[in-house]
Amino acid sequence: MKFIEFWTALCKKTSGGFETQTLAQKYPFTATYTSPKIMVTVGNTNGKRPISFSEFYKVWVIASQLPKHEVFRPRNYQDTYHASYTTSMLKTILGEEEIEE
Repeated sequence: MKFIEFWTALCKKTSGGFETQTLAQKYPFTATYTSPKIMVTVGNTNGKRPISFSEFYKVWVIASQLPKHEVFRPRNYQDTYHASYTTSMLKTILGEEEIEE
Protein backbone atom coordinates (compact mmCIF):
# COMPACT_ATOMS: atom_id res chain seq x y z
CA MET A 1 0.00 0.00 0.00
CA LYS A 2 1.23 3.48 -0.79
CA PHE A 3 1.02 6.27 1.75
CA ILE A 4 -1.71 8.26 0.00
CA GLU A 5 -3.91 5.12 -0.11
CA PHE A 6 -3.27 4.62 3.60
CA TRP A 7 -4.09 8.25 4.43
CA THR A 8 -7.32 8.15 2.40
CA ALA A 9 -8.41 4.91 4.11
CA LEU A 10 -7.51 6.31 7.54
CA CYS A 11 -9.47 9.52 6.95
CA LYS A 12 -12.49 7.51 5.83
CA LYS A 13 -12.23 5.10 8.79
CA THR A 14 -11.98 7.93 11.32
CA SER A 15 -14.43 10.36 9.71
CA GLY A 16 -17.20 9.49 12.16
CA GLY A 17 -14.88 8.68 15.06
CA PHE A 18 -13.16 5.35 15.47
CA GLU A 19 -12.68 3.73 18.87
CA THR A 20 -9.64 1.51 19.33
CA GLN A 21 -6.77 0.93 21.75
CA THR A 22 -3.00 1.13 21.81
CA LEU A 23 -1.21 -2.07 20.84
CA ALA A 24 1.09 -2.49 23.83
CA GLN A 25 -0.73 -1.02 26.85
CA LYS A 26 -4.30 -1.43 25.52
CA TYR A 27 -5.24 2.15 26.43
CA PRO A 28 -8.52 3.10 24.75
CA PHE A 29 -8.68 6.11 22.47
CA THR A 30 -10.91 7.58 19.81
CA ALA A 31 -9.51 8.84 16.52
CA THR A 32 -11.56 11.36 14.54
CA TYR A 33 -10.66 12.97 11.23
CA THR A 34 -10.90 16.75 11.38
CA SER A 35 -9.29 18.15 8.25
CA PRO A 36 -6.33 18.22 7.89
CA LYS A 37 -5.55 16.16 11.03
CA ILE A 38 -6.57 13.09 12.94
CA MET A 39 -7.63 14.13 16.44
CA VAL A 40 -6.97 11.53 19.13
CA THR A 41 -9.06 11.67 22.30
CA VAL A 42 -7.49 9.58 25.04
CA GLY A 43 -9.76 7.29 27.05
CA ASN A 44 -12.42 9.01 29.12
CA THR A 45 -10.42 12.22 29.43
CA ASN A 46 -10.80 15.37 27.44
CA GLY A 47 -7.14 15.13 26.44
CA LYS A 48 -6.94 15.68 22.70
CA ARG A 49 -3.86 15.17 20.58
CA PRO A 50 -3.77 16.28 16.95
CA ILE A 51 -1.74 14.11 14.58
CA SER A 52 -0.99 15.70 11.24
CA PHE A 53 -0.57 14.28 7.76
CA SER A 54 3.18 15.02 7.97
CA GLU A 55 3.50 13.17 11.29
CA PHE A 56 1.86 10.08 9.79
CA TYR A 57 4.10 10.39 6.75
CA LYS A 58 7.18 10.50 9.01
CA VAL A 59 6.02 7.26 10.68
CA TRP A 60 5.34 5.75 7.24
CA VAL A 61 8.87 6.47 6.01
CA ILE A 62 10.40 4.88 9.11
CA ALA A 63 8.04 1.88 8.87
CA SER A 64 8.99 1.30 5.23
CA GLN A 65 12.60 0.75 6.32
CA LEU A 66 11.85 -1.69 9.16
CA PRO A 67 11.56 -5.47 8.99
CA LYS A 68 7.90 -6.53 8.87
CA HIS A 69 7.94 -7.87 12.45
CA GLU A 70 9.12 -4.46 13.78
CA VAL A 71 6.64 -2.17 12.00
CA PHE A 72 4.01 -2.04 14.76
CA ARG A 73 6.36 -1.48 17.72
CA PRO A 74 6.08 2.10 19.02
CA ARG A 75 9.64 2.06 20.37
CA ASN A 76 10.90 2.11 16.76
CA TYR A 77 9.45 5.60 16.31
CA GLN A 78 11.24 7.54 19.05
CA ASP A 79 11.70 10.56 16.78
CA THR A 80 7.94 10.92 16.32
CA TYR A 81 5.13 12.00 18.60
CA HIS A 82 2.20 9.81 19.58
CA ALA A 83 3.79 6.55 18.36
CA SER A 84 1.39 4.45 20.43
CA TYR A 85 -1.56 5.93 18.57
CA THR A 86 -0.03 6.08 15.10
CA THR A 87 1.15 2.45 15.18
CA SER A 88 -2.29 1.29 16.30
CA MET A 89 -3.97 3.12 13.42
CA LEU A 90 -1.28 1.93 11.03
CA LYS A 91 -2.01 -1.68 11.99
CA THR A 92 -5.77 -1.15 11.68
CA ILE A 93 -5.50 0.12 8.11
CA LEU A 94 -2.55 -1.92 6.85
CA GLY A 95 -3.37 -5.30 8.33
CA GLU A 96 -1.16 -7.69 6.43
CA GLU A 97 -0.47 -5.41 3.46
CA GLU A 98 3.05 -4.36 2.62
CA ILE A 99 4.25 -0.77 2.92
CA GLU A 100 5.35 0.82 -0.33
CA GLU A 101 7.24 4.10 -0.47
